[in-house]
Amino acid sequence: MKQQAYDMIKSKHDSSGGKCGIYIPEILNALKTDYQTLKPFLSELSVEKKIRVRKGINGLLLFLM
Repeated sequence: MKQQAYDMIKSKHDSSGGKCGIYIPEILNALKTDYQTLKPFLSELSVEKKIRVRKGINGLLLFLM
C-alpha cells in the first residue's frame, strides 16, 4: 500500500510538472481504504523525506520532495 500511495503521488507530480499535489481522499478512494490504515504509510514516506504535506484550499495536499 505504501508503494501504491507513493506511485499515485509521483504520477500527479509527473503530470503536473510538480506544480500540483494530490489530496489524501483521492488516494483513499483509489486504494479503497480508510485514513487510519493509510496514515502510517504516509508517515513513513514523510520521515524518509520522499513526500511533503502542504495545506491546500480544500485540505492537505501531498507532494514529492
